[in-house]
Amino acid sequence: MATTVEAVTRVVALLTEIDGLTVFEGTVPKDPPRDAEGRVKPYVCVYMGSGETRNTRYGYKPRDLSLPIWVTCSAGTPRGANWAVDKVRPVLNGVRLFATPEDPRLGDSRLREVTENVALREDRDIPTDLRWFLPMQYRFATTIS
Repeated sequence: MATTVEAVTRVVALLTEIDGLTVFEGTVPKDPPRDAEGRVKPYVCVYMGSGETRNTRYGYKPRDLSLPIWVTCSAGTPRGANWAVDKVRPVLNGVRLFATPEDPRLGDSRLREVTENVALREDRDIPTDLRWFLPMQYRFATTIS
């Protein structure tokens, strides 16, 4: 059985392999890494949702779990945030988190990007420095029983 903790652990591990990208889980420190000019370097923050169970047959206990994962790509410049998106997308989209062809019990469990068309935004919640961000959303389904 796959859990939300296992899923976010796997996603963070995959993203950590991207050279030049810092990965945070759930929160970003007040002073993330900076470049030589003092701008915030590209980073991502991963947020996991609680998901939802789905029943494939009326009256039976739920067998399938659908989990959302948000990955916010940020940087001190708009290009830096877009660079992060360009690095994250090929690493996560379509990756199989758990199941293998030899062990299909955990369902497909491939991450699918479900991001709606979102615009690059300035993060105005941080008064100390300029940051730009682009949220991405992924979802995967897996069997829980």
